[in-house]
Amino acid sequence: MAITNSMRSPFMRYIFYAVVLFGGFYLLSLLIGPFAYRLLNFFIIFALAVYFIQKKLLPDVKNKIVKKQSDIQDLKHESKRLLGLQNELEQEIQDQELLSKHLFDQIKIWSRFFDKECEEQEKTQELFVNRSKERFLQQKTVKSLKRMKDVVFSKALDDARIELEQLFASEQEGRRFTQTIIEFMRKDGA
Repeated sequence: MAITNSMRSPFMRYIFYAVVLFGGFYLLSLLIGPFAYRLLNFFIIFALAVYFIQKKLLPDVKNKIVKKQSDIQDLKHESKRLLGLQNELEQEIQDQELLSKHLFDQIKIWSRFFDKECEEQEKTQELFVNRSKERFLQQKTVKSLKRMKDVVFSKALDDARIELEQLFASEQEGRRFTQTIIEFMRKDGA
């Protein structure tokens, strides 16, 4: 018997095998008897089960296995990606900790520098205040001395004028004083 294109499909092939088997078992059953029918029924059910498993069940199982393997590969890739991301995050956390430690150290240095600057500024301000007080006291002392000098000088002038007026109240005393000055000048000049 020649195999045609229509028989090349798997279903047709199984039908052909079933018919051949059935025919063979039928002939055998005529020769052997009822046991052959049971055997024939078993092989028909077995052939149908094999056909059902190959056509329906096996492709579904293969598809599920392929899908599970694909899912496993996807999960492995996702796991690797997440591990890489976790490593990046851990590195970033370490970098942030180093940066925060560095900034904290800088703040300590700046705080010390600021405290030192404030201390120096307080000393400078205290020195300025002390110098200002000293300068104020000096100016006050100079003004007081000047006032005292002015008062004493004017009082001394007034007293000297009064004494001189009393001393030179007489003309004779004036001539005698003038004569004494002239003689004193001649002795120094000679």
